[in-house]
Amino acid sequence: MKLLRAMIVMVTIGFSTNSSAVIVDGAASCGQWAAGSVARSWAHIADTAWVLGYLSGKAVNSGADVLRNTDKASIVLWMDNYCNRNPLKDVGDGADSLFIELKNVQ
Repeated sequence: MKLLRAMIVMVTIGFSTNSSAVIVDGAASCGQWAAGSVARSWAHIADTAWVLGYLSGKAVNSGADVLRNTDKASIVLWMDNYCNRNPLKDVGDGADSLFIELKNVQ
């Protein structure tokens, strides 16, 4: 169901001509992220893809090439650490925090 909602949001955003709003509906909790990371679940793979896409979209929107000096493994490790420290937050909060950190080291 989450995947279907995400696809609908992406299609809707794709048809919008002047849209800058981002909807983070149903983002996984950090508890789910941590459990999925340990289990290497399909949900974790989807959450990882979501984080990478979200960061890419924020980078394009901001004009800041924040992903230039990092890679997928580093992003996943950062999110693992964030979610282990903040199990009551959600993955979107972590992705926002990571974006800010990456932007500050640019």
